[in-house]
Amino acid sequence: MDAAAQLFAERGYHAAGVSLIASRVQITGGGIYRHFRSKEEILEVILRQVVDRATAMATAAGSTEGSPQERLRKLVGQTVQHAVDRPAHVATHFRERQVPSVPRHEHDLTTGEDALAEQWRSLVLQATPRLGAEQADLRYHAVEGVVGTLAALGHRNPRPVSDVLAQSLMALLTAPPAPRPPRGNAAAARVRTWQPPTSRENDILAVALGLFRQRGFSGVLMEEIAGGLGMGTSSLYQYYTGKSDILADAYDRVISRLMVGVETQLDAAESAEDALDRLVRSYVRLTAENIDLVVVTTHEFQAMPELERPRVTRRRRYLRESWAAVLRELRPELTAEEAKLLATCALPLISHVLLQADDPRGAIDELTYCTLTFLLDNTPRQRGAAWSAEAESGT
Repeated sequence: MDAAAQLFAERGYHAAGVSLIASRVQITGGGIYRHFRSKEEILEVILRQVVDRATAMATAAGSTEGSPQERLRKLVGQTVQHAVDRPAHVATHFRERQVPSVPRHEHDLTTGEDALAEQWRSLVLQATPRLGAEQADLRYHAVEGVVGTLAALGHRNPRPVSDVLAQSLMALLTAPPAPRPPRGNAAAARVRTWQPPTSRENDILAVALGLFRQRGFSGVLMEEIAGGLGMGTSSLYQYYTGKSDILADAYDRVISRLMVGVETQLDAAESAEDALDRLVRSYVRLTAENIDLVVVTTHEFQAMPELERPRVTRRRRYLRESWAAVLRELRPELTAEEAKLLATCALPLISHVLLQADDPRGAIDELTYCTLTFLLDNTPRQRGAAWSAEAESGT
Protein backbone atom coordinates (compact mmCIF):
# COMPACT_ATOMS: atom_id res chain seq x y z
CA MET A 1 0.00 0.00 0.00
CA ASP A 2 2.83 2.41 0.80
CA ALA A 3 4.49 1.73 -2.55
CA ALA A 4 1.20 2.09 -4.42
CA ALA A 5 0.37 5.35 -2.61
CA GLN A 6 3.74 6.80 -3.55
CA LEU A 7 3.30 5.86 -7.21
CA PHE A 8 -0.33 7.03 -7.38
CA ALA A 9 0.68 10.38 -5.86
CA GLU A 10 3.60 10.82 -8.27
CA ARG A 11 2.18 9.48 -11.52
CA GLY A 12 -1.54 8.97 -11.17
CA TYR A 13 -3.55 5.77 -10.88
CA HIS A 14 -3.44 4.69 -14.54
CA ALA A 15 0.28 5.30 -14.98
CA ALA A 16 1.19 3.11 -11.99
CA GLY A 17 0.73 -0.49 -13.09
CA VAL A 18 0.61 -3.54 -10.83
CA SER A 19 4.05 -4.69 -12.04
CA LEU A 20 5.57 -1.31 -11.13
CA ILE A 21 4.01 -1.44 -7.67
CA ALA A 22 5.33 -4.98 -7.22
CA SER A 23 8.85 -3.99 -8.28
CA ARG A 24 8.92 -1.30 -5.57
CA VAL A 25 8.45 -3.98 -2.91
CA GLN A 26 10.58 -6.56 -4.76
CA ILE A 27 7.89 -9.14 -5.46
CA THR A 28 6.31 -10.38 -8.69
CA GLY A 29 3.23 -8.81 -10.20
CA GLY A 30 1.30 -11.98 -9.43
CA GLY A 31 2.36 -11.69 -5.81
CA ILE A 32 0.24 -8.53 -5.47
CA TYR A 33 -2.92 -10.60 -5.96
CA ARG A 34 -2.17 -12.66 -2.85
CA HIS A 35 -2.95 -9.49 -0.89
CA PHE A 36 -5.39 -7.51 -3.08
CA ARG A 37 -7.89 -8.57 -5.69
CA SER A 38 -7.08 -5.63 -8.00
CA LYS A 39 -5.25 -2.34 -8.27
CA GLU A 40 -8.59 -0.60 -7.78
CA GLU A 41 -8.96 -2.31 -4.41
CA ILE A 42 -5.52 -1.03 -3.34
CA LEU A 43 -6.64 2.51 -4.20
CA GLU A 44 -9.93 2.14 -2.36
CA VAL A 45 -8.21 0.87 0.79
CA ILE A 46 -5.73 3.78 0.72
CA LEU A 47 -8.55 6.30 0.31
CA ARG A 48 -10.62 4.66 3.04
CA GLN A 49 -7.71 4.76 5.49
CA VAL A 50 -7.16 8.48 4.87
CA VAL A 51 -10.87 9.25 5.31
CA ASP A 52 -11.13 7.09 8.44
CA ARG A 53 -8.13 8.82 10.01
CA ALA A 54 -9.45 12.27 9.13
CA THR A 55 -12.88 11.35 10.51
CA ALA A 56 -11.38 10.13 13.78
CA MET A 57 -9.50 13.40 14.18
CA ALA A 58 -12.62 15.47 13.44
CA THR A 59 -14.72 13.42 15.87
CA ALA A 60 -12.14 13.77 18.63
CA ALA A 61 -11.77 17.51 18.08
CA GLY A 62 -15.53 18.01 18.12
CA SER A 63 -15.94 16.19 21.42
CA THR A 64 -13.10 17.82 23.37
CA GLU A 65 -13.56 20.62 25.86
CA GLY A 66 -12.77 24.21 24.99
CA SER A 67 -14.12 26.96 22.78
CA PRO A 68 -15.10 26.28 19.16
CA GLN A 69 -11.94 28.10 18.05
CA GLU A 70 -9.78 25.88 20.27
CA ARG A 71 -11.41 22.70 18.96
CA LEU A 72 -10.99 23.87 15.36
CA ARG A 73 -7.36 24.82 16.00
CA LYS A 74 -6.70 21.34 17.34
CA LEU A 75 -8.23 19.73 14.25
CA VAL A 76 -6.30 21.98 11.87
CA GLY A 77 -3.02 21.17 13.62
CA GLN A 78 -3.65 17.43 13.53
CA THR A 79 -4.72 17.56 9.88
CA VAL A 80 -1.54 19.38 8.86
CA GLN A 81 0.55 16.93 10.87
CA HIS A 82 -1.21 13.96 9.23
CA ALA A 83 -0.11 15.27 5.82
CA VAL A 84 3.46 15.53 7.11
CA ASP A 85 3.40 12.03 8.60
CA ARG A 86 1.63 10.23 5.72
CA PRO A 87 2.36 12.36 2.65
CA ALA A 88 1.91 9.71 -0.06
CA HIS A 89 -1.46 8.50 1.25
CA VAL A 90 -2.84 12.01 1.77
CA ALA A 91 -1.50 13.17 -1.61
CA THR A 92 -3.15 10.17 -3.31
CA HIS A 93 -6.48 11.06 -1.71
CA PHE A 94 -6.09 14.69 -2.80
CA ARG A 95 -5.16 13.75 -6.35
CA GLU A 96 -8.03 11.30 -6.71
CA ARG A 97 -10.49 13.87 -5.37
CA GLN A 98 -9.26 16.24 -8.09
CA VAL A 99 -8.87 13.74 -10.94
CA PRO A 100 -10.82 10.56 -10.10
CA SER A 101 -9.26 7.71 -12.07
CA VAL A 102 -11.81 5.01 -11.27
CA PRO A 103 -15.57 5.10 -10.64
CA ARG A 104 -16.35 5.65 -6.97
CA HIS A 105 -18.33 2.42 -6.47
CA GLU A 106 -17.50 2.21 -2.77
CA HIS A 107 -20.62 3.55 -1.06
CA ASP A 108 -19.02 3.61 2.38
CA LEU A 109 -16.14 5.74 1.10
CA THR A 110 -18.38 8.36 -0.49
CA THR A 111 -20.62 8.42 2.57
CA GLY A 112 -17.57 8.79 4.79
CA GLU A 113 -16.25 11.73 2.78
CA ASP A 114 -19.64 13.45 2.98
CA ALA A 115 -19.81 12.87 6.74
CA LEU A 116 -16.28 14.23 7.17
CA ALA A 117 -17.18 17.38 5.25
CA GLU A 118 -20.25 17.81 7.47
CA GLN A 119 -18.10 17.54 10.62
CA TRP A 120 -15.76 20.23 9.34
CA ARG A 121 -18.69 22.43 8.32
CA SER A 122 -20.18 22.15 11.80
CA LEU A 123 -16.93 23.08 13.52
CA VAL A 124 -16.27 26.00 11.17
CA LEU A 125 -19.79 27.37 11.68
CA GLN A 126 -19.45 27.07 15.46
CA ALA A 127 -16.14 28.95 15.37
CA THR A 128 -17.35 31.55 12.84
CA PRO A 129 -21.14 31.74 13.28
CA ARG A 130 -21.63 34.61 10.83
CA LEU A 131 -20.75 32.35 7.92
CA GLY A 132 -23.29 30.53 5.80
CA ALA A 133 -23.04 26.83 4.97
CA GLU A 134 -21.71 27.50 1.46
CA GLN A 135 -18.99 29.77 2.83
CA ALA A 136 -18.02 27.14 5.40
CA ASP A 137 -17.82 24.51 2.64
CA LEU A 138 -15.60 26.77 0.53
CA ARG A 139 -13.21 27.18 3.45
CA TYR A 140 -13.13 23.44 4.13
CA HIS A 141 -12.22 22.81 0.49
CA ALA A 142 -9.49 25.43 0.86
CA VAL A 143 -8.07 23.38 3.75
CA GLU A 144 -8.17 20.27 1.55
CA GLY A 145 -6.25 22.09 -1.18
CA VAL A 146 -3.52 23.26 1.18
CA VAL A 147 -3.15 19.94 3.01
CA GLY A 148 -3.12 17.99 -0.25
CA THR A 149 -0.39 20.23 -1.62
CA LEU A 150 1.66 19.92 1.55
CA ALA A 151 1.45 16.13 1.24
CA ALA A 152 2.38 16.23 -2.45
CA LEU A 153 5.47 18.29 -1.58
CA GLY A 154 6.52 15.44 0.72
CA HIS A 155 7.63 17.58 3.66
CA ARG A 156 9.21 15.56 6.45
CA ASN A 157 10.10 18.32 8.88
CA PRO A 158 7.01 19.56 10.75
CA ARG A 159 8.61 22.93 11.47
CA PRO A 160 8.06 25.51 10.18
CA VAL A 161 5.42 23.78 8.08
CA SER A 162 2.95 22.95 10.86
CA ASP A 163 3.08 26.29 12.63
CA VAL A 164 2.91 28.55 9.58
CA LEU A 165 0.27 26.60 7.67
CA ALA A 166 -1.92 25.85 10.69
CA GLN A 167 -1.89 29.51 11.69
CA SER A 168 -2.73 30.66 8.15
CA LEU A 169 -5.52 28.08 7.83
CA MET A 170 -7.01 29.19 11.14
CA ALA A 171 -7.00 32.78 9.90
CA LEU A 172 -8.84 31.65 6.76
CA LEU A 173 -11.38 29.51 8.63
CA THR A 174 -12.25 32.09 11.29
CA ALA A 175 -12.28 35.24 9.15
CA PRO A 176 -15.68 36.97 8.96
CA PRO A 177 -17.60 36.82 5.68
CA ALA A 178 -16.12 38.72 2.76
CA PRO A 179 -17.51 42.23 2.20
CA ARG A 180 -20.43 42.24 -0.19
CA PRO A 181 -20.07 44.16 -3.47
CA PRO A 182 -22.21 47.31 -3.68
CA ARG A 183 -25.62 46.79 -5.21
CA GLY A 184 -26.18 48.11 -8.67
CA ASN A 185 -22.50 47.91 -9.60
CA ALA A 186 -22.32 48.22 -13.38
CA ALA A 187 -19.45 45.76 -13.68
CA ALA A 188 -21.40 43.14 -11.74
CA ALA A 189 -24.44 43.57 -13.95
CA ARG A 190 -22.55 43.31 -17.23
CA VAL A 191 -23.21 40.03 -19.06
CA ARG A 192 -21.18 38.92 -22.04
CA THR A 193 -23.43 37.69 -24.82
CA TRP A 194 -20.85 37.20 -27.61
CA GLN A 195 -18.26 34.46 -27.66
CA PRO A 196 -15.31 34.55 -30.08
CA PRO A 197 -15.03 31.70 -32.59
CA THR A 198 -12.62 28.88 -31.66
CA SER A 199 -10.02 27.07 -33.74
CA ARG A 200 -9.94 23.31 -34.22
CA GLU A 201 -6.90 23.14 -31.91
CA ASN A 202 -8.92 24.86 -29.19
CA ASP A 203 -11.75 22.36 -29.64
CA ILE A 204 -9.30 19.46 -29.38
CA LEU A 205 -7.75 20.91 -26.23
CA ALA A 206 -11.14 21.45 -24.61
CA VAL A 207 -12.24 17.84 -25.18
CA ALA A 208 -8.86 16.33 -24.29
CA LEU A 209 -8.47 18.34 -21.08
CA GLY A 210 -11.97 17.40 -19.96
CA LEU A 211 -11.12 13.72 -20.42
CA PHE A 212 -7.69 14.08 -18.78
CA ARG A 213 -9.28 15.72 -15.74
CA GLN A 214 -11.95 13.04 -15.42
CA ARG A 215 -9.75 9.99 -15.90
CA GLY A 216 -6.13 11.05 -15.79
CA PHE A 217 -3.74 11.45 -18.74
CA SER A 218 -2.77 7.77 -18.90
CA GLY A 219 -6.41 6.64 -18.84
CA VAL A 220 -7.39 8.38 -22.10
CA LEU A 221 -6.79 7.19 -25.68
CA MET A 222 -6.42 9.34 -28.79
CA GLU A 223 -9.40 7.46 -30.25
CA GLU A 224 -11.55 8.68 -27.36
CA ILE A 225 -10.48 12.28 -27.88
CA ALA A 226 -11.32 12.00 -31.57
CA GLY A 227 -14.68 10.42 -30.73
CA GLY A 228 -15.53 13.30 -28.41
CA LEU A 229 -14.98 15.67 -31.33
CA GLY A 230 -16.94 13.59 -33.81
CA MET A 231 -13.88 13.13 -36.01
CA GLY A 232 -11.74 10.21 -37.10
CA THR A 233 -8.52 9.39 -35.29
CA SER A 234 -6.52 9.92 -38.48
CA SER A 235 -7.90 13.45 -38.71
CA LEU A 236 -6.85 14.13 -35.11
CA TYR A 237 -3.28 13.13 -35.98
CA GLN A 238 -3.20 15.94 -38.53
CA TYR A 239 -3.19 18.37 -35.61
CA TYR A 240 -1.29 16.45 -32.91
CA THR A 241 1.08 13.50 -33.18
CA GLY A 242 0.02 12.16 -29.77
CA LYS A 243 -1.37 12.90 -26.33
CA SER A 244 1.96 14.28 -25.12
CA ASP A 245 1.81 17.01 -27.75
CA ILE A 246 -1.67 17.96 -26.58
CA LEU A 247 -0.46 18.13 -22.99
CA ALA A 248 2.61 20.18 -23.97
CA ASP A 249 0.33 22.61 -25.83
CA ALA A 250 -1.87 22.89 -22.73
CA TYR A 251 1.16 23.68 -20.55
CA ASP A 252 2.34 26.34 -22.98
CA ARG A 253 -1.04 28.02 -22.89
CA VAL A 254 -1.54 28.04 -19.15
CA ILE A 255 2.03 29.10 -18.36
CA SER A 256 1.90 31.89 -20.95
CA ARG A 257 -1.34 33.22 -19.50
CA LEU A 258 0.03 33.06 -15.97
CA MET A 259 3.26 34.82 -16.92
CA VAL A 260 1.40 37.63 -18.67
CA GLY A 261 -0.98 37.91 -15.73
CA VAL A 262 1.85 38.22 -13.20
CA GLU A 263 3.74 40.84 -15.19
CA THR A 264 0.61 42.85 -15.96
CA GLN A 265 -0.57 42.93 -12.35
CA LEU A 266 2.86 43.80 -10.94
CA ASP A 267 3.31 46.62 -13.45
CA ALA A 268 -0.07 48.10 -12.56
CA ALA A 269 0.26 47.79 -8.77
CA GLU A 270 0.79 50.88 -6.62
CA SER A 271 1.92 49.04 -3.46
CA ALA A 272 2.82 45.59 -2.22
CA GLU A 273 -0.69 45.12 -0.81
CA ASP A 274 -2.22 46.21 -4.10
CA ALA A 275 0.13 43.84 -5.95
CA LEU A 276 -0.92 40.84 -3.86
CA ASP A 277 -4.59 41.70 -4.32
CA ARG A 278 -4.09 41.87 -8.07
CA LEU A 279 -2.04 38.68 -8.29
CA VAL A 280 -4.56 36.64 -6.32
CA ARG A 281 -7.65 37.97 -8.10
CA SER A 282 -6.02 37.51 -11.51
CA TYR A 283 -5.14 33.88 -10.74
CA VAL A 284 -8.56 33.11 -9.27
CA ARG A 285 -10.28 34.53 -12.33
CA LEU A 286 -7.99 32.73 -14.79
CA THR A 287 -8.52 29.43 -12.96
CA ALA A 288 -12.31 29.88 -12.81
CA GLU A 289 -12.39 30.42 -16.57
CA ASN A 290 -9.94 27.59 -17.40
CA ILE A 291 -10.50 25.01 -14.65
CA ASP A 292 -9.75 21.90 -16.78
CA LEU A 293 -6.58 23.49 -18.13
CA VAL A 294 -5.25 24.44 -14.69
CA VAL A 295 -6.16 21.17 -12.94
CA VAL A 296 -4.70 18.92 -15.63
CA THR A 297 -1.44 20.88 -15.90
CA THR A 298 -1.15 20.80 -12.10
CA HIS A 299 -1.41 17.01 -11.84
CA GLU A 300 0.08 15.62 -15.05
CA PHE A 301 3.59 17.05 -14.99
CA GLN A 302 5.16 13.57 -15.05
CA ALA A 303 3.42 12.89 -18.37
CA MET A 304 5.15 15.85 -20.02
CA PRO A 305 7.95 15.05 -22.49
CA GLU A 306 11.16 15.08 -20.46
CA LEU A 307 12.81 17.75 -22.62
CA GLU A 308 9.90 20.12 -21.96
CA ARG A 309 9.96 19.85 -18.17
CA PRO A 310 12.86 22.23 -17.32
CA ARG A 311 11.22 25.13 -19.16
CA VAL A 312 7.89 24.56 -17.42
CA THR A 313 9.65 24.19 -14.05
CA ARG A 314 11.44 27.53 -14.50
CA ARG A 315 8.21 29.35 -15.28
CA ARG A 316 6.37 27.75 -12.38
CA ARG A 317 9.19 28.82 -10.09
CA TYR A 318 8.94 32.38 -11.41
CA LEU A 319 5.23 32.44 -10.58
CA ARG A 320 5.73 31.16 -7.02
CA GLU A 321 8.70 33.41 -6.34
CA SER A 322 6.83 36.48 -7.61
CA TRP A 323 4.03 35.83 -5.11
CA ALA A 324 6.51 35.02 -2.35
CA ALA A 325 8.54 38.20 -2.90
CA VAL A 326 5.46 40.39 -2.57
CA LEU A 327 4.30 38.41 0.46
CA ARG A 328 7.63 38.86 2.26
CA GLU A 329 7.40 42.62 1.78
CA LEU A 330 4.01 42.55 3.51
CA ARG A 331 5.09 40.00 6.14
CA PRO A 332 8.80 40.53 6.86
CA GLU A 333 8.62 38.09 9.78
CA LEU A 334 8.39 35.20 7.30
CA THR A 335 11.51 33.39 6.16
CA ALA A 336 12.02 32.89 2.43
CA GLU A 337 11.07 29.22 2.83
CA GLU A 338 7.85 30.04 4.69
CA ALA A 339 6.78 32.65 2.14
CA LYS A 340 7.48 30.26 -0.74
CA LEU A 341 5.51 27.50 1.00
CA LEU A 342 2.47 29.74 1.52
CA ALA A 343 2.60 30.89 -2.11
CA THR A 344 3.00 27.30 -3.32
CA CYS A 345 -0.01 26.13 -1.29
CA ALA A 346 -2.20 29.07 -2.27
CA LEU A 347 -2.28 28.14 -5.96
CA PRO A 348 -3.81 24.63 -5.58
CA LEU A 349 -6.00 25.98 -2.77
CA ILE A 350 -7.64 28.10 -5.45
CA SER A 351 -7.97 25.36 -8.07
CA HIS A 352 -9.31 22.81 -5.58
CA VAL A 353 -12.02 25.14 -4.27
CA LEU A 354 -13.10 26.09 -7.80
CA LEU A 355 -13.18 22.43 -8.84
CA GLN A 356 -15.71 21.74 -6.06
CA ALA A 357 -17.81 24.85 -6.79
CA ASP A 358 -21.14 24.56 -8.61
CA ASP A 359 -20.56 28.05 -10.04
CA PRO A 360 -16.79 28.74 -10.24
CA ARG A 361 -17.21 32.30 -11.49
CA GLY A 362 -19.66 33.05 -8.71
CA ALA A 363 -17.04 32.06 -6.15
CA ILE A 364 -14.37 34.51 -7.37
CA ASP A 365 -14.93 37.25 -4.77
CA GLU A 366 -15.22 34.96 -1.76
CA LEU A 367 -12.24 32.85 -2.83
CA THR A 368 -10.07 35.91 -3.49
CA TYR A 369 -10.85 37.19 0.00
CA CYS A 370 -10.14 33.81 1.63
CA THR A 371 -6.86 33.35 -0.26
CA LEU A 372 -5.64 36.79 0.80
CA THR A 373 -6.56 35.97 4.38
CA PHE A 374 -4.61 32.70 4.17
CA LEU A 375 -1.53 34.46 2.80
CA LEU A 376 -1.61 37.46 5.10
CA ASP A 377 -2.63 35.53 8.23
CA ASN A 378 -5.21 38.21 8.98
CA THR A 379 -8.51 39.39 7.56
CA PRO A 380 -8.19 42.25 5.04
CA ARG A 381 -10.91 44.10 6.95
CA GLN A 382 -9.22 47.44 6.64
CA ARG A 383 -10.09 47.48 2.95
CA GLY A 384 -13.75 46.86 3.73
CA ALA A 385 -16.25 47.97 1.12
CA ALA A 386 -13.54 49.74 -0.85
CA TRP A 387 -11.75 46.40 -1.43
CA SER A 388 -15.00 44.80 -2.52
CA ALA A 389 -15.84 47.61 -4.93
CA GLU A 390 -12.36 47.54 -6.46
CA ALA A 391 -12.48 43.77 -6.81
CA GLU A 392 -15.88 43.81 -8.46
CA SER A 393 -14.78 46.41 -11.00
CA GLY A 394 -11.73 44.33 -11.87
CA THR A 395 -9.17 46.78 -10.54
